[in-house]
Amino acid sequence: MANKYLYNNDGIITELEAKASSAGAGDANKIVALNAAGQIDDTMLTAVESYELTAGEALSAGNLICVIDSTGAKVVKADASSGTVRRAVGYVLAAISDTAAGEVHLGNGILSGLSALTIGAIYYLHTTAGGITTDVSAYTTGDIVQVVGMAISATELAFIDNGMVIVLA
Repeated sequence: MANKYLYNNDGIITELEAKASSAGAGDANKIVALNAAGQIDDTMLTAVESYELTAGEALSAGNLICVIDSTGAKVVKADASSGTVRRAVGYVLAAISDTAAGEVHLGNGILSGLSALTIGAIYYLHTTAGGITTDVSAYTTGDIVQVVGMAISATELAFIDNGMVIVLA
């Protein structure tokens, strides 16, 4: 049971319980209560922006992606390699076949379904298209260095698109 508060309901002081989850627009302007885990419930947060876009190449679950203009918007693997340089702007949670439409996630969010991540480690866009790495020491002239997130578990990356990349000289 959430804490209660008093509010002025057209001149009548009324007691209401704070909301621990949201049922949508009907809960607009209600006071928020933390859930049993001591956090704001996911139903009260804006969802990661997901879109239905066409793949410009075969994409695997967990690939970081870039959107290019190839007779319309196409999604391809992000790549830190010199000569390719496609900054990561999102990710896919499920495979999408070449030329097929599929769900892509743009902007910050949780990329799940990965493996062997080091909790708390910072990850970068890899020179292997679509991938991530913690080691950029082998990057060379023209490659980009882009922080793409931090591991929050062995299988989840908190993906961050802050728009910043460094091109190595």
